Amino acid sequence: METKANIKSINKFKEKLHSETIRSKCCSIAYRISRLNPIIRGWINHFRICDMKE
Repeated sequence: METKANIKSINKFKEKLHSETIRSKCCSIAYRISRLNPIIRGWINHFRICDMKE
């Protein structure tokens, strides 16, 4: 049996990424990366047991 992330969780994650990567926000690449790292690492650590091939 495979464990997968809920579609709501995936959509919430995508919304967070989108809100941090909006082009109208003027900021440096280094700042943008520093804001994205905790979001992505948190997602990976929370769902590391899931099968996320898709």
